[in-house]
Amino acid sequence: MKLVAGLPQRDDISDIATWMEKAAGLDKFYIPTRYPNGLPDLTPGQVYLRSDAEAGIAMASFLLDAARGMLAAEHKTPIDGNDTDEAEANPGT
Repeated sequence: MKLVAGLPQRDDISDIATWMEKAAGLDKFYIPTRYPNGLPDLTPGQVYLRSDAEAGIAMASFLLDAARGMLAAEHKTPIDGNDTDEAEANPGT
């Protein structure tokens, strides 16, 4: 959530409340799923369900798609998430 709150373009994002909501939802996964003592006496597999994972993926997908859209608008070019560099895309050139 801190990253979204600190975006320089924050004031230009019409649905910033949605961005903040999605980021806050993802924040809830951060500590407990990464650190052994994040869930005392339990493991993430005992606490999080498939529906939690699907909700996390949906929140992350929303933020990723929204950020790509914002970057595309700024650069006037589509950002599709394909990180293939030109050498890989055109072998032998």
